[in-house]
Amino acid sequence: GTTDASKKETLSAGDLGVDLEVVPKVEKEKIGLKNGVRILNLRNGFFRNNGFEEGFIILKINGVEVTTSEQALELITKSSRKITIEGIDRYGQFAYYSFSR
Repeated sequence: GTTDASKKETLSAGDLGVDLEVVPKVEKEKIGLKNGVRILNLRNGFFRNNGFEEGFIILKINGVEVTTSEQALELITKSSRKITIEGIDRYGQFAYYSFSR
């Protein structure tokens, strides 16, 4: 009912200060990935405050492979204590971030 609708609104990328896009299939194949979402339009919020840069590709959040932007936002917003994010920075280097709330 209405409770679900209000919960979904909190998953907006704006709350985290970021836009996310699924990495195009052609690009994933080129760099050998099977999944991932890219950080775009970084603004003040969770991602900038934790040192992420535009172009970072999120591969996993809390060990779960990320395939859609909505899934990434949901995994972050529903994590209660610890968040781990694995991915590739814009220079092609693997990176691992771990945060506590």
